[in-house]
Amino acid sequence: MRSLILGIGSDILWVERLRRSLRRFGPGYLEEVFSFEELEASPPFGDAAEFYARAFCAKEACAKALGTGIADDVDWYDIQVIQRPGTTLLVLHEGALRHLLSMVPNGSDFTIHVDIGSRKGLAFAFVVIEIL
Repeated sequence: MRSLILGIGSDILWVERLRRSLRRFGPGYLEEVFSFEELEASPPFGDAAEFYARAFCAKEACAKALGTGIADDVDWYDIQVIQRPGTTLLVLHEGALRHLLSMVPNGSDFTIHVDIGSRKGLAFAFVVIEIL
């Protein structure tokens, strides 16, 4: 069976930029971008700014792979990032899911590949949406 790449997106962010925003705006800054479930999943140890910078990049990269960016139809909350040791998952909701389903041919399946990381003060993400 053949597959088709539907979209590709990437993003990179200086972790310090997110850290400064957290100092300036406090927890409300994160609440604008992340769902309650994502905020509850913050790391039990390590650098929270790095954790959220990776997730922010994953949301941006996914929105780029969808071809929409973050806009009226695709909101920050529509892309959920689940970071677990060794794996990251993206779960689409509402506008993001509706947009993706409108792009996928009837009867086709899709998968979303995501790779995130952080190193030397940078967070990054790469997303590929594949039709199976």
